[in-house]
Amino acid sequence: MSLLRVDDLRVRFTTRRGPVQAVDGVGFTLERGEILGLVGESGSGKSQILFALMGLLPENATLDGTIEFTGSGPTMVFQDPMTALNPYLTIGLQIAEALPKGLDPATRRARIVELLTRLRIADPGARIDQYPHQLSGGMRQRIVIAMALAAAPDLILADEPTTALDVTVQADILDLFRAERRDHGRALLLVSHDLGVVAGLCDRVLVMYAGRIVEEAAVDDLFARPGHPYTRALLATVSSLAAGDSELATIPGAPPDLGLPIAGCAFAPRCAVRIERCIEARPAFRALGPGHRAACHLTKTPGTES
Repeated sequence: MSLLRVDDLRVRFTTRRGPVQAVDGVGFTLERGEILGLVGESGSGKSQILFALMGLLPENATLDGTIEFTGSGPTMVFQDPMTALNPYLTIGLQIAEALPKGLDPATRRARIVELLTRLRIADPGARIDQYPHQLSGGMRQRIVIAMALAAAPDLILADEPTTALDVTVQADILDLFRAERRDHGRALLLVSHDLGVVAGLCDRVLVMYAGRIVEEAAVDDLFARPGHPYTRALLATVSSLAAGDSELATIPGAPPDLGLPIAGCAFAPRCAVRIERCIEARPAFRALGPGHRAACHLTKTPGTES
């Protein structure tokens, strides 16, 4: 049985201007010890999936669909550690909240020092009594990860965990996640805008657009043989940047208004290869290979003519 199974997940917000469909019929599985990436532009619904899994949606949200989780946890690493941490409490007190209840003070402190050591924080015995503002951005992110690991979860949800970190600290954070998978068999659901991070860390990738999954593939297949026009457009922007082009590739237009109904393919107004059917009918998933599928009318299943 999969560690996590999500089926037909829908998240709708009630706002003053009407309902907003932030997540629209998302389904996927996550296996034990697997690292799964969620990519897409801002507003595509990636973070809302994590909040739904954690039960952290606001009061104006309506959640439908099925979420089945068979392990311990999950826990979450939030995007901005400075807002995720309480500025009035020491690092040690905040990590202690996630530890098992009933530990005596000496054991609790030893556990926290052990966690900080595992996360490569220098002088953990002193750091435990410091406040978030006394630490660097990279250290604060490690503290947030320590809080997530303190509960010994089977699944960690990570929302842009390397945003605004320099490349050296970013590499350290990614190495920490790899070590948690290798040493403890933990799975990771990673939300990221950084396709380089996804390529170097993830086993599989889900590409989201306007609240929907438009492509799913093993990471090597996705980067080598993208099947959806949106995925190809995303990868083109990265290739343009890596090549040092004087004019960076962009995706024309803007994502749709999720407060309005979308009849066909949500990406159709921005797609260079769209046909009339793209505007009229929502595309079903078509298989491109083992574990690789894309929701596009123009995607051809291997061995077929249409």
